[in-house]
Parts: sequence; C-alpha cells; structure tokens
Amino acid sequence: MHFIALPLETITNILGQARPIDIRRCQLVCRHLRQLVTSSSYLQYILELDSCGYTVPLISRSDLSYEEMIKMLREHREAWQDPSSRSTEFIKILPRERVNSYIADGVFTYGHTDKKDQLEHNPTIDEIHFHRLRSTNKGTGYEHWHHHDFGFPIEAFAIQPEIDLLVLVEGTVLKEQIERHHMIGMMTRVYKSYRLHFQTISANTPHVLSSSTFLDTGLGGVSSIKEPIGTQLTVSLNGRMIMLVGSTNHSTTERTIGVWDWVEGTEILRISVPTYPLHNHQSIPCCHAYLLSEEYLAVFRFDDEASPPTNSQDTKLGHFDTYQLRAQPGARWFTRFELPSSSVPEVEREVTMLYRSAGLPWTPDWLSKLQYAPRIYETAPQNRLFCLFLTIWTIQRSNTGAVLDRRPYHPLVHVPVQALLSHLGAKYDNHPTVIPWSDWGRQVCWVDTSSWAYPPVTHSDVSGLRHSIRDFHYYTLSDNQTIKPARDMQAILDFDPQRIKLTRAIEIRPGGSNNQASHSEFMAHLNTSSNRKRIFETPVNLVTPYIHTSLNLRPLPPDDAFLTSCLIDDEHILILVKGHKDEMNHLVPLVAFHAYTL
Repeated sequence: MHFIALPLETITNILGQARPIDIRRCQLVCRHLRQLVTSSSYLQYILELDSCGYTVPLISRSDLSYEEMIKMLREHREAWQDPSSRSTEFIKILPRERVNSYIADGVFTYGHTDKKDQLEHNPTIDEIHFHRLRSTNKGTGYEHWHHHDFGFPIEAFAIQPEIDLLVLVEGTVLKEQIERHHMIGMMTRVYKSYRLHFQTISANTPHVLSSSTFLDTGLGGVSSIKEPIGTQLTVSLNGRMIMLVGSTNHSTTERTIGVWDWVEGTEILRISVPTYPLHNHQSIPCCHAYLLSEEYLAVFRFDDEASPPTNSQDTKLGHFDTYQLRAQPGARWFTRFELPSSSVPEVEREVTMLYRSAGLPWTPDWLSKLQYAPRIYETAPQNRLFCLFLTIWTIQRSNTGAVLDRRPYHPLVHVPVQALLSHLGAKYDNHPTVIPWSDWGRQVCWVDTSSWAYPPVTHSDVSGLRHSIRDFHYYTLSDNQTIKPARDMQAILDFDPQRIKLTRAIEIRPGGSNNQASHSEFMAHLNTSSNRKRIFETPVNLVTPYIHTSLNLRPLPPDDAFLTSCLIDDEHILILVKGHKDEMNHLVPLVAFHAYTL
C-alpha cells in the first residue's frame, strides 16, 4: 500500500512524529501531501512552534484548539518583536537587600539577607520569596508565597520548579578569626563548611525524591569583606546532578568542584582547579564550571603553557575541559574545546561566565516524575546557551619597552550547549580528545562590544537562546559607511536559528546591508588592533546573525525610577526597580518589579 493511500488521520499522526523540516519537505512531494499539511491544524501548529523556536510540549493545553494555540503563538511572536509596546504589571516587594534573583519555569525567586555584620560576613539568607508569574502559555494566574525560619543559616539556594525542588546551601561556621584590615580596621574572617538540604518549593518540607534530607559536601569557604568575589559560592542544577564550587582548604589559589547525584545522595566527581585572575589589574581569582547535562561538566581554564615554536607570538585565550559524569566516582577528563588564539604579541585576558541552571531533562526517568503544567509551547531542554564575557587587552610597546597603547576588546562569546554536546556524543577513542577552534568555532555566536565599555555581567541574564544585557555597547555602520559605536540601555539578543529565519536574519551588520565589501570592512575592523594587526590568529565570525531587540525603559513608572537588572524567560521580561526620586530629588527606597507577559 502506498503511503498516501493510508487514512488521512494515520498519515497526520505519522507526520506529527516527524521533524518539522521533514513535514515541510513532504509538501514538495506531491499535491496530496501539500494539501494534507496545509489543511491539518495539528501539523500547522507543529510548524508554527518550530518557526517560533519552540517544540511541542509534553502536555498541550486541552482547553484550547490547535487554531487558538496557533493564534496565540503568533501574538506571542509579535510581542517579542516589540516588548515595549506591551503593558506591564507593577509588583512591589519588601525593601530589603535582595540576592539570588532569577526565573525558572515562570517562577521568579529571590532571597532576603540579614544585614547584621554585613561588613564582616557575607550576609545569610533568612527569607526566600517565590512569585509564580501570570502565564498566557500555561493559562495560569499570579501567585506569591515565601519561606522563613529554616533552622540553619542559608548561603545560597537553587530551584527546579518542574519537580517542586528547593535546594538550600547551609553554611556551618567552623571558626572565626579576628584580623586587621588596612582599610576598615578590625574585621572577622569566618571559615565555613557547606551542607545541601533538599526541600520542596511549595511547603519547605523534605523532598520525596531525595534519599536523604541533607548531604555533607566536604567543601567550605571563607566569608569576609576581604575575600575576592571569585571565591564566592556557586551552586547549579541539571536533573539528578547538582554542582557546588567551593574549596577544601579555604584557599584562594584553587577551587574545588563537586558534583553529586542528589537523588541517590552519592558523590560523582570532585576536582580541584587553579583559579585565574578575573581582572589582572585587580588580582581577583575566579573559577567557572557549568553542568552541560546529566552526563557532562564543562570547566573553563586559561592556557598558560608556552605556544609551539612555529607560532611563537600566539596567545591561546583558553579552553573548556569537559568531564564525563558516571555512576562511579572519579574525575574523567573527556574532551577539550579550544578557544581561538590571539596573534597580538602581548595580551592580557580576563573572563567571566554567565549561565543559568538547565531545566529538567526529558529522559524517561524524569518524564514519570514531572509536575508538568499543560502549555502551548516549550523550549527543548538542550536549546540553551552560556556566555563568556571576554576582555582582551592588547599592549603595544616602544623599542625601549614603554607602553605606547593599551586597548581593551570585549567580545561576548555565546556558546550553544548543543554545539558541545554534539561533539561529545561522537564516538572518539577511549583517550581524551582535543577539538580545535577551527572545528567547532563556527557554531559559536560571537558578538563584539565597543572598546572601553566593560560588559555589565551582573546586569545580564540568559534564558534558552536569548541573552538580556543592560547597557549594551556595540559597533554599527552608518549610512555613510562610517563605523561607529552605539548603545542600548536594555537589549535582548536572540540566537535561535528558527526565529532568525522567520525574521529574515535581523542582525547587527554594516548598515543592515548585505554588501560584501562593507561586510568585509566591518569584519576587518573588529578583528584588528590599534596598530592594524589581526587580533585573532584563528578567524572568528564577529558578525554572527542574531535578533537585536531594544527595550524602551523610559515610560516605566515611577518617574525617575532607578532600574537595575532585567530577567527573562520564554514569555516574561522582568525589570527590577530599586528606587526613584521624589519631588525634592531624594532617592525613595522603593523595591518592586515590572513584569511583561508576552
């Protein structure tokens, strides 16, 4: 029997299991299939999801027809094209110091800190607030609740709303030491050890999936105003895996990365890595690691080894070492991803890393445990990125060694997680593999920001393949072909390939033109240092297609509002407000947030 001779419902169900690109190709096979795809609201719903960069959710909304969901998807897509035209909800929160602010699966969460002894200690969290934001996608309303009286001091926390998981990091004081600081006088340095507690978001009760209510990590840290920011605690979740970055000997010269299976309560990996300077001129050590999946951990490292003799003037910017996470404990270096080399003889490098904990993997084990709200659209768990904020200082000296020019370059390196996972899934030999930049760099989204404008990492956020960045400085080419810097107070960059195709690849490029000569001139400018030497030995694509959306914050009340960071997810933009000026030009300590629902 021919395929097209099958009942229409059977053909529709078969095509519904195919990839969207295969559904589109079917329309080219024959008129019968083209009419079937065009007339099927279910298949059109799948294609509309794909055009918007989404996938079919695990459970679709049963209260809406496919035609209604297609209509709402198109309205959602139009809202992202001009978010400033949408109205916002203004929600006040307590005017207390706020930490750990982020969104996960539509839940905005943050902690309030106890400001006692703030000059001496990192303040501990005594309240955690949750705002379940109004959702057009899920058809749910706004809800707010909070927890306090935890019974122990909290240093940090993480959440996984899909399974009602709240992870609390307890900091237990081991000893206190009085020291004299050259600027603030006598101060207290506190040495701590960390334990992980696994609770529920809804009720702050022990989580049923965890084999134990807490886990001793064997990691610690030091709290005082004197400690560098790079030694602060880092916690991250990805399915069964939880990562904590601390130390085993309270050292500032190395950090220890621990990974545990929180369901079984077993340690999976523990490695110590040397720290590197976040700012060379400030000597702030830092260590960056990220859980790519339940199977792989990525650790950023600087390359300090000498370059090969044939490239004596090359400086390697760094690399990612990935480690395989298995059931048996132990560190297993698996693959190294190299970053491009600089061809400038003398450079200084700085780096910070921006990422968000991943959503729950769609594995058979987790699908049976999800507390999943039906919705119209969903971002696939692997469709996400992390961002490296690089600063490359190129130094030009005279014949006598005097510094003639010292100029910074600030590329933002957006790394799609799927780009790394696709290489890690390949079958290599059983020994570690090195993947050069030339083999994987074309998958990286590289954006250059204008010189001297240091990127504000603390006011940035990533969600899926979108990057929200405050005070974004970048280069553009004017109508008269002059390269000039530009600035957005609040920008959202979108690197999703499907959404880029839908919007005809809107991007920051020379004058918005496809003129190849202008494009080459623009690329040469971004790749060239002040003395006209190429910055990168290995070519990088600094004009990667992306959607650049500007958010106009001026109309937001109250008047003269002091706006801080902007947080995003698939359907929300949150603008955090710290205060505003009254009639006497005094700062009023108002704390609130504006919520766009798109």
